Amino acid sequence: MLDEGTYDGRLEVIADDRYFVPLKVTVDMQPGLTVEAAVVSKRREEPEAEVSATLVAKTNPNPVIVEKKDEKAPTRRPRKTIPEGVLRSMIRDILKVDGPKD
Repeated sequence: MLDEGTYDGRLEVIADDRYFVPLKVTVDMQPGLTVEAAVVSKRREEPEAEVSATLVAKTNPNPVIVEKKDEKAPTRRPRKTIPEGVLRSMIRDILKVDGPKD
């Protein structure tokens, strides 16, 4: 490394068999700065969780009492059987066609 102070500098270029100096400068060297990085972490204080209860529904001060009736399931009527001949004639009347020939 170079010490502090002023120095002359130049850029020398050699290309094929040619040599030239396109840039001449005066450089002032100063002491380098040291930079340090350190991790600093701060924990945020999170508030403690709070629990509370709120009344959502209000009870009725005068409750209505409903009496349940003893309800039975509806009863089915007994099925009637229709003789086959009567059933065929009913179907013939509905469809208005002749029945099967025996």
